[in-house]
Amino acid sequence: MKRMWEVFRYELKRGGRRKGYLIATFGVPLIGLLLVVGIRLAGTLPAFNTTQMISQAMDQVNDAGISSAGLVDETGRFAPNVQPGGVLTVFPDEESAAAAMQAGRVEGNYIIPADYMETGTVTLVLPGMNLSDISSVPVKALIVSTLTQ
Repeated sequence: MKRMWEVFRYELKRGGRRKGYLIATFGVPLIGLLLVVGIRLAGTLPAFNTTQMISQAMDQVNDAGISSAGLVDETGRFAPNVQPGGVLTVFPDEESAAAAMQAGRVEGNYIIPADYMETGTVTLVLPGMNLSDISSVPVKALIVSTLTQ
């Protein structure tokens, strides 16, 4: 038994001088402890407030300077959530949306294709190229409010 303690002491002294031994002995458990504490703290953070996020997005719509835009929803998922009298006006197809834009009733048209859920692509059609008119705020607000319901 005495020999066993001598060997244990010898290995402890010899191993205590190596970086790998110290990292394996103290570093790995310390990293695990930090992960557990981090997960616990993340669980106590305030919950994600969808209503607040939607109202912030709608505030951005008002700040974007866009007074009217058309929406062609080929998915059929977003058009029912458009509020009457709001920034977006729903059109059944691209031709009627283009006609409204030519008539000056809308400043531009957002086209949400049928494969939007796979691609995430939305097309913005403007009557002329003006970089200051490009804004995705109205359609982002609609998409966020629809997908978070």
